[in-house]
Amino acid sequence: YNVVEKQEVGSTVGNVKSDAGLGSQYDTAELSRLEFSILKGNGGRRDGSRYFSIVQDTGILRIASVIDRDTLCMRKSDCPLTFDVAVGPREFLQFITVQIEVLDKNDHIPVFSESSARLSIPESSSPGTIYSLPAAQDQDGSEYSIIAYTMTPKFDEFEIRAEPNTMEAMALDLVVLQGLDRETRGRYAFTVTATDGGNPPQTGTIDVEIIITDA
Repeated sequence: YNVVEKQEVGSTVGNVKSDAGLGSQYDTAELSRLEFSILKGNGGRRDGSRYFSIVQDTGILRIASVIDRDTLCMRKSDCPLTFDVAVGPREFLQFITVQIEVLDKNDHIPVFSESSARLSIPESSSPGTIYSLPAAQDQDGSEYSIIAYTMTPKFDEFEIRAEPNTMEAMALDLVVLQGLDRETRGRYAFTVTATDGGNPPQTGTIDVEIIITDA
């Protein structure tokens, strides 16, 4: 089954009795006698038994606890949960393994650790010199993580570059593109916008001020 995160408690996921093909194993009278229960798991991160309930006589599977995918499988491309369902009574005893893939939804916006940043850059900085800027974080999984940074307005003297880092986020740098002249222009101000992969996308911003200092 596929389940979108943070659905309401009580939402129906599926029907184990029909989806497991039990209708082809038993006649109508036998089907009416079947009883279903979820076996308690080991309590690990991927143990789905705590998040679901099953109606004993019908096999209808429902959400029993709100699932927060971003906590459970932070920034992972997949988020599987598994548990076993016991079918009774004794003469019909069998166990069915249920696999649930928890799907992400774009419920977080990119957030910068600061609302603004101020950099002092020597006018002697050569083209290609790199300065770090605060990067945004997005708690959603990889599908809805940050995919782009833009600066507004743009300047011929600078550009921003974002590269994946070892923490599965994107590091943000300011790169000097050409020579700087404090006497011609000593201050630059722009806004950096982080955009995630949602449709529609969500965004976060930081205001950046650059002060050009004497060489």
